[in-house]
Amino acid sequence: IFSTPTVVGDALFIGSCAGTFYAINKTTGQVQWSYDIRKDGNQVSFHGDPLVTSNLILIGTDKSCAPDGVGHVYAFERDSGKVRWKYRSTSVPTDILQLNSSVYFGSFQDNWSSVDLRTGKLNWEFSTGASNPNCDPPRAPVPNQDRLFIAGLDGVIYSLNASSGRVDRKSVV
Repeated sequence: IFSTPTVVGDALFIGSCAGTFYAINKTTGQVQWSYDIRKDGNQVSFHGDPLVTSNLILIGTDKSCAPDGVGHVYAFERDSGKVRWKYRSTSVPTDILQLNSSVYFGSFQDNWSSVDLRTGKLNWEFSTGASNPNCDPPRAPVPNQDRLFIAGLDGVIYSLNASSGRVDRKSVV
């Protein structure tokens, strides 16, 4: 298990390396609901930690750096496990972060995306163009007011406009 269990109310949420996301009653240990991501493509893992909103839980999936791997960001209804929406990507090992009505995440391929929290529709994508031969996991983006800070696999810190995805500044580290 790579993702951290998240507790909200009476439920514990966790993604397994076998491809299933669970909501478990923290008192009884009973599974409240589960979802098998393997039915949606060649993906098996949860590496990032989920984002919890008032009625949703969002989590990214991946198949590591596999070129044929599929990844999604899932927005599950917290109480029922119903998939409200899912956004298809190549892989999503980072934590999902929220800023206003958008969520942000990165891929093993050093691609970064912004998706509308309510609909799952793509707002923008940004790529550093860096290769990832060692399959290093990218770090989660950091939101601050109207900016998003990304540590690219190319050794550059990018400051992006959170609304447009345009680079405001770059700093080599």
